Amino acid sequence: MFLFEANFLVTNELILSNNVYLSIPGDINAGSYGTGTLNLDSATIYTDGYLYVGNHTGSTGEVNLTNGATFTYPAHSMRIGQSGTGTLNVESYSSLNGAEIYLGYNAAGNGTL
Repeated sequence: MFLFEANFLVTNELILSNNVYLSIPGDINAGSYGTGTLNLDSATIYTDGYLYVGNHTGSTGEVNLTNGATFTYPAHSMRIGQSGTGTLNVESYSSLNGAEIYLGYNAAGNGTL
């Protein structure tokens, strides 16, 4: 298990696999100002913050959940394409557990689920 005490920013690519459990009390950003990809393969992430995928204008983010991966966000929402371009893929018995999911949150945002 990995525990962080602040926000979590993914630039380039992060792969979590083989039953890794990651707990983050802050926000998670995949592609905040540039490009970021978060791949969960048989892994679990828990966050008390927001998930931003493609957060700012001109950014591109992608989150992929495969092979039973779980993403839990009970307190806040997922924003796929907040102001940039975001993609969330959920496949192969994977799951999302939490509050709202917004696609293309702002006028400049483009989100795909």
